[in-house]
Amino acid sequence: MSSAAPEQAQTAGYAVAIGEALGIPNINLQAPRPELGETPTRLVVWDVLGLRDIHATAGGEMTFSQTERTGTDGITRVVIELTLTVHVAEVGQVEAVTDWEPTLVPGEEDKWRRELVAAAELAKPQPPLIEQLAAAAQTSRDIATTIGIGYGLNWKWRASERRCDDLWRRARKAGHSDAELSAAVLAPADS
Repeated sequence: MSSAAPEQAQTAGYAVAIGEALGIPNINLQAPRPELGETPTRLVVWDVLGLRDIHATAGGEMTFSQTERTGTDGITRVVIELTLTVHVAEVGQVEAVTDWEPTLVPGEEDKWRRELVAAAELAKPQPPLIEQLAAAAQTSRDIATTIGIGYGLNWKWRASERRCDDLWRRARKAGHSDAELSAAVLAPADS
């Protein structure tokens, strides 16, 4: 499957596909912010907690790199850039990026601890595809149960279903049989 050109990703249809895949409603209302390094297929997320939420919805591959950033105050800081790369079927590779400053700022201890835990969660290796599919299917069921009637209209449920579809395709391509995939999708994740 080929990736769309960046200018194509600017169309509302591609923005909606990206928003649904990443679990970000109304992303089509946000224009890329070039001053932050955003493009139609690369978006900056507010913090590590937001990136963790996207990862929980969309999966994807994480990379970490140390870099320096100069703030609006003119001070250069060492930060960890976290990049989540997600494949969106209609668009191709999409990146969600955030910086994490690993230094403790006085008065922000609780936020720092939450972000440290989130960064550690994101750094964990991904389980095998079949286990990811089972967990994603359980997430979809949980969302549907919580919402009840009309769950198919909910953006979180649609994002979770898109992830299930993507994991199914990837697992099939990796050689898993339809019977294995069906068993993973139908079995409760805790069994």
